[in-house]
Amino acid sequence: MSFEMPTPGSSPRRAQALVFLIEQEAARTRDVRDATVLTALPGDVPVDLSSLLDSTALDLPTPTGDALHDIGSYGLSRRPTDEVNGKVLERTAPVWGPLVPENTHLRAQALLMLLTRHRIVASASPRFREALGADSLDVQVAFEGLGQGTLDSHYAEPSGFQKFIAKFRR
Repeated sequence: MSFEMPTPGSSPRRAQALVFLIEQEAARTRDVRDATVLTALPGDVPVDLSSLLDSTALDLPTPTGDALHDIGSYGLSRRPTDEVNGKVLERTAPVWGPLVPENTHLRAQALLMLLTRHRIVASASPRFREALGADSLDVQVAFEGLGQGTLDSHYAEPSGFQKFIAKFRR
C-alpha cells in the first residue's frame, strides 16, 4: 500500500478558502461599482441614472442630494451580496486574480470548485481562465490529477446565442 504525501498548499481546505475569497472579492467589486453609479452626487449623475430618474417618466420631482443617496442605499440594501455568478467572476477577474497563488494544485482545486458551483463557459471567460491559469499545461495536469476528468469537460456548454455569436468571431 503506497501513501502519497499531498503537495504543499494543496489541501481542499485552502482551496475552499481561496474560492471564498474570490467570490467575496467579486461580490465586493460588483457592489462597489453599483454603489458608485447609484449614489452619485446630483451634479455627477451618470447618463443611465439620470434617464432612470427622469422627472417626465412619472411626473414626479427628480430626487436630489439626500433623497438620491437614499434611493441608492435602498437599492443596495435590497440586493444580497452573495449572488455571484459566472459573469460576475469573469468581469471582476482582473481584481481578484492577484489573490490566486502560483501553486498549480491549489489552482486546479479552486477551478474544480468554481466550475462546479457556477455556470462558466470557456469561450466566454478568457479573464477567468487567465486569472486561474486554466490554459496552463501544469494546471491542466494538476486538474486531471484530481480524478475528476479533464478541465474542458467541466465547463458549461455555450447557450444558443453564444454559439450564434461565435460564428461571427472567426
